[in-house]
Amino acid sequence: MGIVTEKWNIAFRDEVGYRNTDAPYTALPGDRDGWYADPFLFEKDGTLYLFAEYFSYRTGKGSIVVFRYDRDMRTFTDRREVLSQPFHLSYPQVFQRSKSIFMLPETAEAEALILYRAVRFPDEWREEKVLCAGGKLVDATLLPGGGAAAQLLSKDGSSKAFIMLSREEDELRFTQSSLRALDRSRPGGAFFTEDGVVVGTAQDCSQTYGGALEFYDFATGKTMFTLSPGNIRVDAERAKILGVHTYNRVGGVEVIDYKTETVSLSRIVRRVSSLLKGN
Repeated sequence: MGIVTEKWNIAFRDEVGYRNTDAPYTALPGDRDGWYADPFLFEKDGTLYLFAEYFSYRTGKGSIVVFRYDRDMRTFTDRREVLSQPFHLSYPQVFQRSKSIFMLPETAEAEALILYRAVRFPDEWREEKVLCAGGKLVDATLLPGGGAAAQLLSKDGSSKAFIMLSREEDELRFTQSSLRALDRSRPGGAFFTEDGVVVGTAQDCSQTYGGALEFYDFATGKTMFTLSPGNIRVDAERAKILGVHTYNRVGGVEVIDYKTETVSLSRIVRRVSSLLKGN
């Protein structure tokens, strides 16, 4: 076991468009005990919130945290953990249905897709229902519009899910379909509309996990732009950017996550302890 480990980071900027590779992002302040990834934005009553995975080095699993955006200071603040389970949580897509606010995080480690409802937004969530049991669906993402849902299975057998909230019923339904031809792709953020085009985001994991983000026309499946790690600029980031796998935009702000490498203090401690014990 080496002392170098990967670290995911979140960065944000005023919305200038996903194709813009000149305007730099600002990194969210890091945490020595873990890292942040999978940023999703949700706006309520004029306040913008950032939901994200927080991966703890101590527990080896992710929980869901929220930040509030201070528009005057132009930064995210007031970090709080809002959902933790015995299993790993990530990819916290938050959405509203009628007067209720829901969260659909990745819960693949529990071998179920679990929907949560806000009891007191944004701090308190309760399990609403198990949408799908017995499978490891990762990065479930709401499709735009109304209708059926689609499940995409990769060649290596792991499951990725695009799902849709029916307009007729407050339910999430699955049908099997083929939406993306990109080998080993998985969703990389919420759908959004730009110039009348519904844009989807997919992770290109064909070479490595989080190798790039592909933005594609949902109607045609045609790739419109590829964001590679080498095209990302983050102010004051000295480490080489090695990966990217989530993009979202809401309320005039856009967010990404990106991968770097860091020296793990916990691994150093374990290595020194092992040496002292003669192992």
